[in-house]
Formats: sequence, C-alpha cells, structure tokens
Amino acid sequence: GEFMEVTARISQFVTETHFDRIPPQALEIAKIAVLDSLGVALAGSRETSTKICAEIVRQEGARQEAAVIGQGFKSSALQAAFANGTAVHALDYDYSISRGGQPAAAIVPALFSLGESLRADGRQLLEAYVVGFEVTAKMAGSLADSSEDGWHAPGILGSFGASVACAKMLGLNAAQVQMALGIAVSMVGGVICNFGTMTKPLHAGLGARNGVLAAKLAQAGYTANAQALEAGMGFY
Repeated sequence: GEFMEVTARISQFVTETHFDRIPPQALEIAKIAVLDSLGVALAGSRETSTKICAEIVRQEGARQEAAVIGQGFKSSALQAAFANGTAVHALDYDYSISRGGQPAAAIVPALFSLGESLRADGRQLLEAYVVGFEVTAKMAGSLADSSEDGWHAPGILGSFGASVACAKMLGLNAAQVQMALGIAVSMVGGVICNFGTMTKPLHAGLGARNGVLAAKLAQAGYTANAQALEAGMGFY
C-alpha cells in the first residue's frame, strides 16, 4: 500500500526533481557551494596528497575529456573525479553541512568531471548538485545517532550523493537510479582513524570517482539490489 521502499523513494525524488522546481534560495546556496568547492580544489591542488593522486592519473594517459584542477592536464571523467575529489578535501575547508562533517565533498568534483566530458551546462550542474546534496543531507540526518561508529561521511554518504547527482546529469530513469545506489552501496568506505593523514582527503576522491562509475554502470544496464539501502544485508 502506502509504504515505498527507501531506495525507490530516493530514486523517485532524483528523477522527479527538476531545475524549475528548485527554490531560488536553494539555487543561490548551491552556487556558493559550487564556487567554494572549486576554490578549495584549486588551493588543495598544491597539497602533496592531491599531487600524488594527480600524478598517478597523469601516468594513466586516459582520454582527455575533463580538467584535473590545478594540474595543467586533462583525463577521463573517472580519473579527473578521483584527483579533483581529493583536491576538494585536501585542506579540509570544503563546504559543510551540520551533520557528518563534509559529506557533500564528492558531489561537485564528480559533477564537474562528468559534466565537462558531457559538455553539460550550468543548469544541469546545479540541478544535479541540488539533488545530490538533498539526498546526502537526508541520509546524514538518518544516521544522526551513529556518529561514533568510525566511518567517515565523504567516502560513504559522498559516494551516494555523487552517484545520484551523476545519475541525474546522465538523465537516468528511476530504476537506473536504484541500480546506481545499489552499486554504490558496495563501493563505500573510509574510516576516521585515517584522519591526520593523506587518506582523509582520499575518501572524497574515491567518493567522487564512485559516483561517476556507479552512474555510468547503471546507465549501461548494470544490476544491483533494488533495495540495497534498506535490505536485510544492505547499507543500513
């Protein structure tokens, strides 16, 4: 009857939210977050953690479709998302929400890398960001009682937010968004004991890459559990 599974409800929200229905104030805040993310990524591009990731990406010599911020070269959407996500979180100054630190850190680098490869426009970027942020914030709220569990949000909630944001940018349908979320459930990770090391920002880099990859896999028809968030052996 009335009850709809969690993964399905999130997927429906993702597909049914459109740019013209987003409140002006939300768009203004989204623009600030996007600019903030680019600023801290540019600053973070000078950090050793980012430089090591970017150098590995450069050596791959992947298709030049997306800028690796501050490094002077382009790579594939996947690899650029990885390096740019690490850059965003490298200085730990990235845009925050009240719960879970900076769980949205992965969304903007994922969208800029995928968006550049798709030649997406600003409206598409903002629409996808808002969708990803709302899902991330809602999930952060749902996990409010488990703040001492040792997991770090950017690699976990960031992977989910980036996945649905990228799915939105790719124009996936609700069933495909469910698959993207299910795929992302098996990708998430990042532990708090790695704070104070280069692996902290790596969580955001992996989250961004996970988002691009999960959405691309879902677009190609890849399958996962359609109730992966709420299933008995699922995320929650």
